[in-house]
Amino acid sequence: MKQIVFFIFLCLTTQLTAGEKGNNLTDLLQSFGDNGEYAQMDSIYRLITRESHYSQDKLYALNIDLDYARFLNQKRRL
Repeated sequence: MKQIVFFIFLCLTTQLTAGEKGNNLTDLLQSFGDNGEYAQMDSIYRLITRESHYSQDKLYALNIDLDYARFLNQKRRL
């Protein structure tokens, strides 16, 4: 019984940690885009698109792609 509870706890902890990493990268993408640091934004976008979460969660991928496109559009206007 202890092993089952430990396994469930381990799985939940892994999921939460992976979700936080994705959120941190998303925050970095938005921060670099807001500040006009487009080279850094491109690097973060490449990292995000290589994540398994990006390929599995289509809504997450759409959100990232739309944010990236919005910042690129701002870059062209400047």
